[in-house]
Amino acid sequence: MVQQRFSFYNIRHHGKCQPLASWVRFILLTSIVVGLNSPAYAGHKLLEGLTGNTDKNQSNNSEIAVANALPHSTLLGSIPAPVDSAPKFLPVEQAFNMEAHQEGHTLVVMYQVTPDYYLYRDKLHVKPVNKTLTIGAPSFNRQSVVEQDPDFGAVQVFNQNITVRYPVQGSGAVTIQWQGCAKAGLCYPPQRQNFNLLPVTGSVLQADDVPS
Repeated sequence: MVQQRFSFYNIRHHGKCQPLASWVRFILLTSIVVGLNSPAYAGHKLLEGLTGNTDKNQSNNSEIAVANALPHSTLLGSIPAPVDSAPKFLPVEQAFNMEAHQEGHTLVVMYQVTPDYYLYRDKLHVKPVNKTLTIGAPSFNRQSVVEQDPDFGAVQVFNQNITVRYPVQGSGAVTIQWQGCAKAGLCYPPQRQNFNLLPVTGSVLQADDVPS
């Protein structure tokens, strides 16, 4: 009986001896096919598509990077940024600061007028709250000037600091009133402040700090 011996060059397959080289080629081919169908390979191709790892996508990405590096003025044809040209107005207490004090039988009212603002001459008043108190005609330390007001036309105004003196008889509460505008076009509502005139023996006009 002839014994079939295993040879390095032959292997039995279905009763026939096949060359070992054929089995090696079969194994290599199978490995390649399995590798192409593996999830790792499919994921690599998907990632390549998402990241644009192609010559065309690399070219597009380069153009985008260059565009991002350019200043906006170059891309937009040097379009200037919008400028807020709307005028800004001060609060009324900053535009017109009022202080008052008493000098014997005289009430002295001082207004600090911010540049580009003005007070209406005929809107400066002192009115007694107590009917027993008498207030005389005012005197001003400077002349008023004419201003072309957008609301009232040509009016007499004070566009600098102004001091007004009122002769008074008696004591009690008074109401000081003033009104002004900004030259840029804003007209403030009338402002009022109550003060207490002391008897002649006193020398200071004290504020109640409560607008009427």
